[in-house]
Amino acid sequence: ANTTFDIALLKEGSGNFDGGKRDIVLNGIKYRLYPSKNAKVLKNDYSGYIVIPETVTINNITYKVKSLERECFKGCSSLTSINLPSSITSLGDYCFRGCSSLASIELPSSITSLGEFCFQNCSSLTSINLPSSITSLEYKCFYNCSSLASINLPSSITSLGDYCFEKCSHLTSMLCLAVEQ
Repeated sequence: ANTTFDIALLKEGSGNFDGGKRDIVLNGIKYRLYPSKNAKVLKNDYSGYIVIPETVTINNITYKVKSLERECFKGCSSLTSINLPSSITSLGDYCFRGCSSLASIELPSSITSLGEFCFQNCSSLTSINLPSSITSLEYKCFYNCSSLASINLPSSITSLGDYCFEKCSHLTSMLCLAVEQ
């Protein structure tokens, strides 16, 4: 019988057979690259100060970093600071849970939501500025951020999840920004 087979050959470490997706590590950051030329940051053991770029280029192909994997930085207790690109629009569930050394984070103006338990147990986080694009903070988003002392809530927020600021024992200032006329 005449049968045609498509055969894919992969060099060791160059990818996998899951629909053209490919996992790589570049400058200490783990990515999943998609045929659509989008990239997702994957869970890894991150530490120190991390800068997530807006794009990554591999083999002369540029991929736009669009998202962070659920639990992407969960448990990275040595992560101290992170800078996210404007191509990311949301932080998923458990994204920074247990990042006990995370003292600062720069949220881009493109972020519209923070997932459930997003910053849970970030005990070194003292303050955070939320961009005016944010519309929701999900369930227990800042739960047990014991050093969080102040937060500005933009007028764009339409939804605060239950227990969003529970066990934030040092939270002394919450400024709700009024809608400008």
